[in-house]
Amino acid sequence: MKTPWLSLATFSVVITTLGIERAMPQPTALPLPPPSPVALASAGRATRASAPLRWDETKGVMLQTPVATVLFGGNEAGEAILLRFLPDGGERALRNPTVQRPSRTNLVLNYRVTGPGGIDLAVERDVSQRAQRDGTALVETFKLTSSRPLMTDVEIEIPFLLQPAAPRTARATASPSSSCSAVFPLKNGWAKSQPLTPAGVQAEYRLGQAMTGKDTQQLALPLAHVAGEGWQSAVCADPTFSALFTLRLEQDGVKGSLRYRYAASRVPLEATETRAFAVWLPAGKKTAAFEAAVDAFFRLMLPDVPPGPAWLHEIAMVGYDFLSDDGQGWERDVRELARWLKPAERRRVAFCLHGWYDALGSYCYDAANQRMKEEWTAFERTRKVKLTPAELKRRLRLARDLGFRVLLYFADGLAADSGVPGYRDDWAYRDAKGNKITGWQGPDTFGTTYLLNPAHPEVFRWYTGYLEALLRTYGAELDGVVWDETFHARIGQIAAQPDPAYCDRAMFALVKALTKQVEKFDPQKVFLASDCIGVAGWDDVPGYGMVADGTYQDSHCDPPAWSYGLFPNWRNSFWSCNWGAMSDFHLTRWGVEKFGVPVAISNGWGDDRGPSEWRPWERERNLKLFRERLQRKDRVRFLREDPAKLLAQTPDRPAAGDAIPEPAPRAK
Repeated sequence: MKTPWLSLATFSVVITTLGIERAMPQPTALPLPPPSPVALASAGRATRASAPLRWDETKGVMLQTPVATVLFGGNEAGEAILLRFLPDGGERALRNPTVQRPSRTNLVLNYRVTGPGGIDLAVERDVSQRAQRDGTALVETFKLTSSRPLMTDVEIEIPFLLQPAAPRTARATASPSSSCSAVFPLKNGWAKSQPLTPAGVQAEYRLGQAMTGKDTQQLALPLAHVAGEGWQSAVCADPTFSALFTLRLEQDGVKGSLRYRYAASRVPLEATETRAFAVWLPAGKKTAAFEAAVDAFFRLMLPDVPPGPAWLHEIAMVGYDFLSDDGQGWERDVRELARWLKPAERRRVAFCLHGWYDALGSYCYDAANQRMKEEWTAFERTRKVKLTPAELKRRLRLARDLGFRVLLYFADGLAADSGVPGYRDDWAYRDAKGNKITGWQGPDTFGTTYLLNPAHPEVFRWYTGYLEALLRTYGAELDGVVWDETFHARIGQIAAQPDPAYCDRAMFALVKALTKQVEKFDPQKVFLASDCIGVAGWDDVPGYGMVADGTYQDSHCDPPAWSYGLFPNWRNSFWSCNWGAMSDFHLTRWGVEKFGVPVAISNGWGDDRGPSEWRPWERERNLKLFRERLQRKDRVRFLREDPAKLLAQTPDRPAAGDAIPEPAPRAK
């Protein structure tokens, strides 16, 4: 919905190529695995056949290619995987596992350790070598299972070594690791290149439980791209939990570790926790672009999340209608815009109908009967628009028949209106002190809105049930739905009730599940998020868009927000609403020119003027900018320089967001 803005800031741009991939399966509870009866007497001897992937009794897991050798989790005392129990439970090294080799390209390693209080912990490492179209990857699934609830914080550290192949010519005297750099996809959209030294560098991807503070570089994706003379690699972790990357240059290569920490003292570890990691090695010794590493991340770490449909990348104008002109603005605007545009141009425009529902948190869904309501009044306190499914379908079909892409507003994030029947206060998120969080208040609300707990099983079921009914009723008239304000669940937010849980992880899983529902209904339809990362200094919002089909966010085209959405939406669309589409047209233009995003128009809030109300000169400047955007092949994918350099060139600061007065009869 609407958001007050703080300061502008901006960025420097590079257009790159697009990747093609999608999210990790959720952890599943498994029984403790018994000791393997197939433990190999000598793993080193058993795997001495020339398999590139093997277990070495000293070095641990090894993947050897012509370009480099990867050691991932050793077996020596100083190189083994560590489990640390905090604050003072000591640490346990994972050494001498039972080893199984299901195939030449697969190893299964099992360990058992005893944790604090005599808790039995089992670790299973399922490691595979996977051929990629552009190289080879080592992929590991790491499972940690506790025999009973573990209520002590536990940190896992996985050491690794990237060892480039030695030079083959006598003239090559320098070590291939003598000059190396790392590129990190930072949260602010900057692909930051840093030289590697013995002192090392760190960067952290945050979700669930962070390990470091603001002094550590924050990652948009859990990925590090490492390159040296004639070789390169990418180290990845799945995005379903935090990961702290440490990299340093040593004589024999690049040594590093992946670390993460479960806050088990607040969220007891009582089921199997599953993580995935990967090391990608491109084929040949030519250094591939950083973009290829990002593509590999999505392919390896989000294998069950495909990219959205191709038409997303064709959109050059996006429009939001907040039940404008007492519900009449939608039809007037789409008809007028259709008069000005050629049929081929109309398919490059996407309109979203907002405000069509009875109340926030209800959205005309009859949960008891699992169906949408047969009649209702939208904006009952103010605009009082009578609607039925037939009338809503007519409006949507009108825009679609005119040739536009049509989207329907799904929900206002996790906000639920406490002033309407059916509100469940026990579903609301409460912090450690029992406080709830308030949400949007406007002409479409009745009482105070509160944010729900996405980790509550009933909340999860309600949203999935609502989407099923919505698609069943209106899906044929739609190209997709937009979930507004997905930033409601912030990084590190933990719910105490009904069971302790990480809210951001639950929200990540919910966005993914809803996207899959839409994909199953029709792969050509989309589910869009609205993360608004970077708005008003918000850097504690996860990139939920990476498991959706893209982002259509309510950021008012505010310049500081653009770069933060680049990496989460790498494969898909990245759009913004601008409620000041006339008065803040300079912000729209800046986004189009600097980032290649669509032109943003709106009606029903802010300037409250859609195409049918534009003055002739406003029409001409919007259409001119739209046609300029049509000529661009793609948007910006990442920044090669600090965004502050671009932000120093932003347009003048827009006016503060609209104050919300007490609604008068028929107030707009």
